[in-house]
Amino acid sequence: SFTSRYASMTPSGSFQGSNRETCSRIGSRKLRPESATTRRQRSSGNAMFFSYCNDPVAQYNEAYAEVYEPGETDAAGFDDDLDNKRALWQYNYAHDNGQGGFTLMTGTGSHATDFGVGAIVRYNICQNNDRRTIYVSGHVKQTQIYNNVFFLGPEVRDNLIIWHRTKTNGGPEHTAYYNNIFYNLGANNSYRFDTSTDNLFSHNVFYGNHPADEPVDIYKLTRDPMLIAPGAGGLDRHTLAGYQLVPGSPCIDSGMNVPNDGPVSYTHLRAHETVLDLVCRLLLE
Repeated sequence: SFTSRYASMTPSGSFQGSNRETCSRIGSRKLRPESATTRRQRSSGNAMFFSYCNDPVAQYNEAYAEVYEPGETDAAGFDDDLDNKRALWQYNYAHDNGQGGFTLMTGTGSHATDFGVGAIVRYNICQNNDRRTIYVSGHVKQTQIYNNVFFLGPEVRDNLIIWHRTKTNGGPEHTAYYNNIFYNLGANNSYRFDTSTDNLFSHNVFYGNHPADEPVDIYKLTRDPMLIAPGAGGLDRHTLAGYQLVPGSPCIDSGMNVPNDGPVSYTHLRAHETVLDLVCRLLLE
């Protein structure tokens, strides 16, 4: 496990990856202010991140309590950092972090050489992460984000639920969101897409407050998804039963088949659930 004043990280599952240059396994490089000697040391520290990796996998991890201090760039749970190719983030739990649940980003180098491609973010739960929830920054392309739950309680305000940020080398391209539940109870939360292109939203739930910039999804659901006890997750992934669907949920049989989805175990589906339900597989493994 990893703990510090700034963050707690529980890698209770597994990690694998093949190196291209370097492959950082568990993040927080952030130091205590009294021991930090450079701006980079003071400002960098997501709980877990990959950099310059081919085909890394992170699963069954919990990242929480990253503390954001003014001027910092990193204080999120999970970070698909510089120039990764085909990273897979699944069955993870990010909660109560100071600056977001998931970050996918590149640097500001050449558009032709400085890019991330093919990331998959699936079957994760993000609960009550502050400031932003999903942050996709720079020349990141062909990302798939599906079958996740993003919960923002009433205390989470002024949050960028999704921010696609354009950098000097471009903005995100071809980002797809399928079968996610965006459960937004906070005030003044919003979505921002800058100059990102070819964003696709299909078969997602947008429940609670609906800001004017909420994404267009012709198959969206806006009814109560009828989760057992959303927002009740605590420490440890095994406190998340409240995110399961109850019988009669509008999410039952409402999802789409995700193209090229890899093998997933459905052995723990309850009687009223099917493989097309909008239910996070983290709860069923």
